[in-house]
Amino acid sequence: MRTTGIASARVKLKRAQHHIASVVADVDAFERSDPWGIRTEWITAEETSTELVYGISVTKWNEPPADLPAKIGDCFTNLRAALDHSVYGHACTTLAATKKRALKESERRNLYFPLAKSQSRLNSSADFLAPAVHSYVVGLHDLEKDWQSPDPTIRHLALLRDFVNYDKHEAVIPGTADLHVSDMTICGDIEFIADRVQYTNGEVKLGVPLLRLSFRKLREIDVVEHNDLLKGPTVAFPLVLRLPNHVPDTNLHVGEPLTIPREPPLAATLQGMHDAVESVLDELERLGL
Repeated sequence: MRTTGIASARVKLKRAQHHIASVVADVDAFERSDPWGIRTEWITAEETSTELVYGISVTKWNEPPADLPAKIGDCFTNLRAALDHSVYGHACTTLAATKKRALKESERRNLYFPLAKSQSRLNSSADFLAPAVHSYVVGLHDLEKDWQSPDPTIRHLALLRDFVNYDKHEAVIPGTADLHVSDMTICGDIEFIADRVQYTNGEVKLGVPLLRLSFRKLREIDVVEHNDLLKGPTVAFPLVLRLPNHVPDTNLHVGEPLTIPREPPLAATLQGMHDAVESVLDELERLGL
């Protein structure tokens, strides 16, 4: 017997979780393989009587697994399919009742779960969704903030919409803009100058400082004391999902972690998409689909 509706949607969701687990395992294995070599050092040639400069350079650079983008694409495809399967039967019945006739095949093919970017597209879905269902779907949108919404369900559904038809080979890049600096402990003899951070955009050049952090001397400091001034930092290039058609902010954000820029971390975002879709299926089922 053919599986349809919410039951079919949950099959797709389960398949998506399988692909997500595979991606997470690959990412964990890659990041444990020591793919990047990092050198951190005080740049004595740039020291002045009032300031010190701490440099972070890349000494080794390995690419992530070649099949990772394809696996991520499988996650997106199954998550999107789960949403579409969840409303398809309901949408066919509702639209047929509205038109008071059987639907044409072309009409059936154009029925989907609305993840809209405009109010007009969202309004048009009222033709094939019952009022209670349509009202719920409208509440899953923030047309102003979209994927930057603070609501995790709205955010992850918007990200899924943008990524599902995007070239997956451009979606995940452990690029130079993904530098994370954390666990930095500063002694009381120097002060971090947040607005003097220098970051080199573009292609990574091995051995050339990628990031320069400036510190103000609070007293006269001898060269032999440099190693005691700063503990850490931890430096990494975690894999992220590069947002389609989004020009990232290239300014360093001071905090934990110190990040350029704040783009969606790969594994956490895929799981967030899964959880968002699962919550939608649960609510649609409660509404009677």
